Amino acid sequence: MKFHGGCTAPGNRLSHHILVTGCLALLAAALAFGGCLQSDNTTTVAPIVPPAESGDPFIVYQRSGGLTGMDDRLCIYSGGGCELYRKNGVKYTCPVFSLKLRRLEQSFEDAGFFSLPAEYPGSPQANAVRYSIDYMAKGLKHRVTACSDSLPDPLVPLVRELDQCVLLVSIAGVRAQP
Repeated sequence: MKFHGGCTAPGNRLSHHILVTGCLALLAAALAFGGCLQSDNTTTVAPIVPPAESGDPFIVYQRSGGLTGMDDRLCIYSGGGCELYRKNGVKYTCPVFSLKLRRLEQSFEDAGFFSLPAEYPGSPQANAVRYSIDYMAKGLKHRVTACSDSLPDPLVPLVRELDQCVLLVSIAGVRAQP
C-alpha cells in the first residue's frame, strides 16, 4: 500500500499524520497573526467589501468527491470579498487581499485558461475529485471541468492555488451561520 509523501509502510502513517498536523498548526498560527489571505506588504491590502455587495463572483471554484466526499464551493469577488461553502452547510467569509488576487489572476493567465477545453472527462473512480472552475476577466467568461485523473498539466498549479485559498479561508475565515 502506498501513501502520500512516499510512505510505503502502514507503520509510517502515524509519523505522516504528525507531520501534517504540525504543518497545519503552524499555518493556523501564521494566519492568526497575519490575517486572512493577507500579504506581508500591507500597502497592497484591498478594501474589505462584504461579498453580498460585490456583485457576481469573478472566480467560482468547486470541488467534490474523493474518499471523504468533499463538496466545497469558493466564490471570490473582484471587490475583495470571498465566501466558502462547505457540504455541512457552513459558510465562511473572508477578505481577499490584492496581492492574492493578482497571484490568482496570474495563475489563470499562466494556465492559458480561456484557451482550455471546457471539459476533461475522467474515468469514474470512487476516489476521484471533480473540479469546476469558472473565471471571468476582460469581458470573457469560461468554465473548465475536470476529474483528478484527467487534470491537464496547465491546470495543476491553478488548482493548487485555489485549494490553498479553500484551506486558508476555512482556517482563518469568519464562520457565518447557515
